[in-house]
Amino acid sequence: MGKRYTVLKNLVFIIAAAVICMLYARAGDAAFSPGERAMKIWGENLNPSKQAIYLKFRSSADTGDGKENVVTTMAIKGKNTYVDIFSDSKHISTITDTEARSTVILLHDEQMYMKMPNESYEGPNLNDGSDLSEAEKVKMVKSSGKEKIAGRTYDYEKITVDGNISQTYYFEEGTDKWKYWRTADTLMEIIEYGNRVDENLFKIPKGYSKMMM
Repeated sequence: MGKRYTVLKNLVFIIAAAVICMLYARAGDAAFSPGERAMKIWGENLNPSKQAIYLKFRSSADTGDGKENVVTTMAIKGKNTYVDIFSDSKHISTITDTEARSTVILLHDEQMYMKMPNESYEGPNLNDGSDLSEAEKVKMVKSSGKEKIAGRTYDYEKITVDGNISQTYYFEEGTDKWKYWRTADTLMEIIEYGNRVDENLFKIPKGYSKMMM
């Protein structure tokens, strides 16, 4: 009888522990409302109208001869925007001054730079729609769920504006740790992001020669 009681007691303890774990898991999943984590990134952390931003991510690009990995770095601080694209076939950066409406292209493999004339200015965009009107915010649809990427399950939050602009953010389950980002058909793996920006990114590296157009 005593042995049977001990086994039963242990079994009850195991079941109770499992129930507690399930309750904690549900509480973790419910800790974030649909779109809460994504909106914080979209509207605050990576909103260049509020603060300097830094973002580095990995994606794949079709070169015509196959796909290759591309690492993109973007930084915005004040009037300056920096975009760096590094892949197996090229390494190019652009430095844009939005006030002067000018862009410098850095060709790192050749250690050369080229200044684009003002009339050909077209500044890069990041986070289009971060400053939305009240009418647009009313139409915004936020959804959430779970999805597997590379064999691992992530929480996702999707934001859709006017039925056509959509972004999906993937987080480690139950946390706000951002791991992937999908816009249209492009999936990006987040390497690093934040609000600390090195001023040297907006300067032409020493030793680079000017390319005449």
